[in-house]
Parts: sequence; C-alpha cells; structure tokens
Amino acid sequence: MKIITKFSCLLVAGLFFLASCGGPDVSNLQDALDDLDENLENLDLDEALDDVVEEDVSTDAYISEDGSFSINFPGAPTVESQNVATDVGDIEMVTFMYEKSTTEFYMVAYSDYPSALIEMSNTEDLLNGAKGGVLDSQPGIIIKEEKDVELDGNPGMTFKASTDSYYFSYEIYMVSNRLYQIAILRDGSYPSEEAYESFIKTFKLTE
Repeated sequence: MKIITKFSCLLVAGLFFLASCGGPDVSNLQDALDDLDENLENLDLDEALDDVVEEDVSTDAYISEDGSFSINFPGAPTVESQNVATDVGDIEMVTFMYEKSTTEFYMVAYSDYPSALIEMSNTEDLLNGAKGGVLDSQPGIIIKEEKDVELDGNPGMTFKASTDSYYFSYEIYMVSNRLYQIAILRDGSYPSEEAYESFIKTFKLTE
C-alpha cells in the first residue's frame, strides 16, 4: 500500500471511530478502508490536481476560510473532500495534504459531526475514540508517547506512533462539533522536531 494511501486510511479510521459511539463495527471499518484504498489506487493524480484550488503558501501561513484555520505548510497543499459512511450517516471529511517527498507527507483534515452526537458524548471519550481509530487502523502500531493538549481552550491530544516502517506525529482537537486532525507521516523514521514545530505547532484557529 502506498504511503499516501496509509495516511488517508488513518484519517478515515479516526473519523469512523469517533462517529461510532460506543464501539466500532470492525467489518464496516474494514470495508470503508478497502474502498478508500481502491479509490486512491485508481485516482488520476494529474487530473485531481487540475481540480484543486491552491493558495500560495511560500511565505505566509496557509489559510482555510471554510475550515477556520491557518497553518504553515512547507508548500501548497492539495485539497480534497469526500463523504465517509459512519454509524450516524455520511460525514464530509476535507483534507489538505502536501507531499514533501515520496517518504514524507503533511496533512490537515476536518469533519463536522451532528450536534446530537456531540451532546450525548463525553469529549474525552470522543478524543480517545478518534485516537483509537488511528491506532487500530493498521496492524502493529505502537505508541511512543502521548499527552493531553489544548488549543484556545479546546481539548485535544497529541501522540507519536509507528508501525514496522511508518512513523507519524499526530494532533487531534475537538472544537465545538468539529474534529481537526493534524499530522506528519514519514517512511523509515519519526518526523524531526523541527518539522513538528514548523508545521503542527503553527496550527491556529481563525474564528
């Protein structure tokens, strides 16, 4: 499986688990990941890039007005939207992804959840569910470190984890009914502290 496909599977898994409320349907999750893998393998990247509206981020922070955030991408990210089937219906996931090299990817994603789901859930459980989805999406994932964090008073979580060859630094935040996922994925070694500070730690809410 290509590294970009693995990255997208992590995103979908985090989204799926958060929406499952009380435990995932593993068969449905695997079906969703298999469908995503097939779609990404068949994707014409050149054609997709033609449809993407990009912003110049060479000197200033990348700003997403619809996403209500800014962040310092190393270069102009591609932007895609897809509907992910969950236990509470289809949820749109918007992703912003930049490929620095064939072994290093930078990503931001956000999804909005039904207000009823948020009201009936505990924020800590929602964050743990999203993290669990990421960690359970690939076999053999091992956590190196994790801790609770906040962003402008909004609860979040940061963690580092790896498989036998893929390593990633990850942050997730719940802002009202919106889940943000920010991450760097590398093949062969963990993202550097410099990459973490210059990308993930520059993520800011604009509203």
